[in-house]
Amino acid sequence: MARRHRRSLLVAPVVTMLTVATFSAPANGRATGPTETRQAAATTTLTIRAPGCSGCLITASSATRTSPMGSWSASAKVRDGSVTLKVPTSRTRGLTLTVIAPWDALLGYVTEVTMRYGTAQTGDVIGFDRARTENRSTACWAGTTQERATLALGIRRVRVRGLVGTVDGNIAGVKATAEWLEPMRRAPKGVLGSEPGGACVT
Repeated sequence: MARRHRRSLLVAPVVTMLTVATFSAPANGRATGPTETRQAAATTTLTIRAPGCSGCLITASSATRTSPMGSWSASAKVRDGSVTLKVPTSRTRGLTLTVIAPWDALLGYVTEVTMRYGTAQTGDVIGFDRARTENRSTACWAGTTQERATLALGIRRVRVRGLVGTVDGNIAGVKATAEWLEPMRRAPKGVLGSEPGGACVT
């Protein structure tokens, strides 16, 4: 009996791995701890859902103020309502997304995807009507340590101020407020445009 008992102690426990396809980043502004770092996936398969934006070019970029490795980016066009990109997991913290829509005119900027408007809290669902009343937002995602993640976007055609007067552009944001990073920037009527010096703070 004792021998059987000792043998049972050598049986390795079964660990169930959970794939989280939602926002699973650390809390805003907190550095990832040593244990989290060891468990982080090397690459994250990021699915970006953008229904109604067929042909839109979505670019994921990482160029934070404190990054020791320079910049990273990848692009793809929306097909069948989504885009899937392979992102180094370490690059998801401070990741930003931009959208160039087929209908965009001469904007003088590239539209960034808002991760958080105004004083919205993580998880708050922000519809088009509320987004158009907002004037500050951030494009900086707090990231994830998971192998898979999904960001669901709302993208709409809107009239904006471009290089030659009022032209067609787009407004883009996550449907549910994501974990986010600074800086918050000006976003007239909810539209956040790329600008020099807008790198995320990590």
